[in-house]
Amino acid sequence: MWKLVIIDDDQIILRGLTGSIPWEQHGLEVVATAMDGEEGLEAVEKHRPHIVITDIRMPFMDGLELTESIKAKYPDTKIILMTSYDEFEFARKALKLKVYDFVLKPVENDKLLEVALRAAEEWEQEQSLAKKVMEGVPFLKQRFYENLLRGKYKQEEIEEELRFLELTLDGSVYTVILLIADDYFETGSKNRFGQELLKYCIQNVALEVMASESEAEAGVNGLVIEYMEDEIAMIYCSEEDEQAAERRTFHIAELIRQHVNKYLKTTITVGIGSIASELSGIAAAYREAKAATEFRHLTGTNQVLTYRDTLIKSEESVVQSAAEGWEASLALKTKLGLEQEAMQVIDEIESELVVKQPMTLERLRLLGIEIVFIIANAFQDWSEPPYAKEAVEQMFQELHQQRTAKEMFERIRAFLSEITVTVNDRRSRQQQQMVDQAVVFIQQHYMQEGLSLQDVADHVHLSTNYLSMIFKKEAGINFSDFLMETRMNNAIRLLRSAELKTYEVAQQVGYSNPQYFSVIFKKFTGKTPSEFKQSR
Repeated sequence: MWKLVIIDDDQIILRGLTGSIPWEQHGLEVVATAMDGEEGLEAVEKHRPHIVITDIRMPFMDGLELTESIKAKYPDTKIILMTSYDEFEFARKALKLKVYDFVLKPVENDKLLEVALRAAEEWEQEQSLAKKVMEGVPFLKQRFYENLLRGKYKQEEIEEELRFLELTLDGSVYTVILLIADDYFETGSKNRFGQELLKYCIQNVALEVMASESEAEAGVNGLVIEYMEDEIAMIYCSEEDEQAAERRTFHIAELIRQHVNKYLKTTITVGIGSIASELSGIAAAYREAKAATEFRHLTGTNQVLTYRDTLIKSEESVVQSAAEGWEASLALKTKLGLEQEAMQVIDEIESELVVKQPMTLERLRLLGIEIVFIIANAFQDWSEPPYAKEAVEQMFQELHQQRTAKEMFERIRAFLSEITVTVNDRRSRQQQQMVDQAVVFIQQHYMQEGLSLQDVADHVHLSTNYLSMIFKKEAGINFSDFLMETRMNNAIRLLRSAELKTYEVAQQVGYSNPQYFSVIFKKFTGKTPSEFKQSR
């Protein structure tokens, strides 16, 4: 039952309010009464009621002072003030104190009961909403971290999310330490539980090391986030300068690697991204850390690798060549499946970096490995599951066996052609999968009023523009028409199989306005809902 405290300095009125209104029949229990504000506050502190009904004018502490004291300690409590016409200014002040409502004296019992029941219902709704929010906070935080790593936020959006979720990521420099469980997929061949247990144990080691570093050095802190499949990401924040932060992140990464090896009897490969001065740079740091870990196919597992390890360059300067910036260009064109444009980049590399700047065979092989790595990594970033490790390793072996630049670049072009064909094939299949997921989501949530393209796009993690484009392409119908058809088909089913009124059917298929529903239904079927029911 809802607990109720009634406070009035008039004993006759107090008795009347307590005894003449059937509170308990409506789920309300009068747990205490009081004849002044001070006594009333003691009763509130003792019983913690859901609702307080109090007069405004009382000795020692009036109703407004009492309201202010109650709201300061128990903001969820619903307060109903009893007032007279000549206390209108008091009533205005009461509204500023966020009282639930006020009733005029002489109080009508039915009116007061009605107001109290509405207050109780609102209290229940607020508590239910608060519970849902609290239950959803861990999910919202995890989703924020994941989107932060994916680069889905601008700096101001990150700051807004931090305030909303009451999170702190304080520092002047930031980076990402990425932990890859080397035995993750081998463990998965035994059972899925083993994979999760492995990640859980590695995550605990990382948390302990990070906590220890935070205690040892002021201004150093970080988050440990369970990420995709075999990945655990650490967002590192500190007030250090860039060089000090690079040294410390390597120290932390090495400690985690050693502890995992020693205590868990398994290995991890750790990648470290570059230092960013803003939280918006974390996404780039993650990509660099990810790229660094991909180098384990060359250098071996159970190592700490930094973003610098992926930049294979000798002391011979090539950065001023005409092909400067080819890495990003090649990666982008590979991701987009633009074979001819990507081949042109390869041609430029061969011409500018090899023909015009002769280099040793070993240096040429390193360059070939870098090109293959960028192509394969671009494809892996684009799609899951990643491109077969065996194919990449085979390429590296072949490049080591090549003796001329011509042979090497011919093999690279063949590899690039294989990748771009697969990219385009996977893009087509992935688009169909995304649309299939969108269709299922719509079919499960069509009854939600106001369901929008943005809601569906958020569910499948795509932009609204891109989802709209591929939805039309793969489903042969635009989103709004498909949603309308889904709702109408379900409305037809309900009208055929259930004795429901038109407004009830409208509500069950996502329309709060039955008139608008009827217009849409007639446009879709040629009949009004009533005509359709009669023709069944």
